[in-house]
Amino acid sequence: MINMRIQNLLLSTAAIFLIAACNTTKPEPVKLNVDNCEHCKMTIADLKFSAELITDKGRIYKFDDLSCLLSYKKEKKLTNEICFVADYSNPQNFVKTDQAFFVSGEKVQSPMNGNVAGFSKKEDAEKFASEKEGEVTDWGQVNK
Repeated sequence: MINMRIQNLLLSTAAIFLIAACNTTKPEPVKLNVDNCEHCKMTIADLKFSAELITDKGRIYKFDDLSCLLSYKKEKKLTNEICFVADYSNPQNFVKTDQAFFVSGEKVQSPMNGNVAGFSKKEDAEKFASEKEGEVTDWGQVNK
């Protein structure tokens, strides 16, 4: 009887860890020229503009441009997702979109002409904005 209880406890604990492992909240590294954009299906060729969306079930979707992520989100009517954008200054690092600073403008030439770049630091965004004659904005404005 005690062995059965211990066995059930161990199985329950293992199941909890398995479920927790499946629900990730961290972005995956983008495999350049291998991973495809979930929305437009083009191969991701420029890390500086890549973005990721993680559903409430832990499924990760990769995008070659923030505009593709926004279109996908709108089409699928997603509401409980976590979104990340590559830090333009250090593209291997992702930053949560609600903590990022964005630069938008015609001279910000992203793969799908979304013309928005993300940054983890406001100073970097401001410098880039002055170079590209762009405007620094936040996720609330980008995600309208």
